[in-house]
Amino acid sequence: MSDVESPPIPKAAPRPVRLTFAGVSVEVRTKGKGRKLILDAVSGSFGPAELVAVMGPSGSGKTTLLNSLTGVTTPTSGTISVNGSPYDRRTMRRFATFVPQDDLLTPSLTVHESLAEACLFKMGRSATAADRRARCEELLAQFGLAECRDVLVGHPEGKKGISGGQKRRLSVALELAGRPSLLLLDEPTSGLDSVSARDPSHWESFGRHTLERHALRETRSAPTHTRETPPETGEGRLTCRPRSPHL
Repeated sequence: MSDVESPPIPKAAPRPVRLTFAGVSVEVRTKGKGRKLILDAVSGSFGPAELVAVMGPSGSGKTTLLNSLTGVTTPTSGTISVNGSPYDRRTMRRFATFVPQDDLLTPSLTVHESLAEACLFKMGRSATAADRRARCEELLAQFGLAECRDVLVGHPEGKKGISGGQKRRLSVALELAGRPSLLLLDEPTSGLDSVSARDPSHWESFGRHTLERHALRETRSAPTHTRETPPETGEGRLTCRPRSPHL
């Protein structure tokens, strides 16, 4: 992490939210006239200031669950609500953000330019240029990206740029530019080696934002320790919701 202190910035606290889903099922068509159940009546509730990991083997429905909660996929049945009100994709855009498995970054921009662009689009019309610059510097410092701020993002098949771990941290930082209330991450350690995946700097920034009343959701295929023991999915169903604080 950089020792450079970020300038003070007015902190507009994210609105505390509780996302509740009940009986969410997703069924898709297969070749011919068949149908396959991807999610089978999954229910749960995510509250503010929580860090939760949804775990399960490949094909168990973790990404489909996130897609349903973010409005990417329309559930076949079930209900989703936020603070007791109906929830849809338009509602999600107002207070939540989603980091997919793949890094959707612009290779020709530097790290700083990428963050500056995100702050421009995500901080709203009420933010001044000074507010956006301050938020950009804050994220650079918190995610350990200050040292590579002027390095191109790059592309594996073109001009090389920042490392895989830096790309993952940048992807999350971009989505946090607008201070969302809810952050969902799909396979945040995907593509990283085991050392990078366990690097504390990769996760400590998430913890900081959790303390700022963000609620984070992530899916991972590897075991992890979290503030709550993660629920597990299998064959599209919630198979286990342990009460122990550790795995």
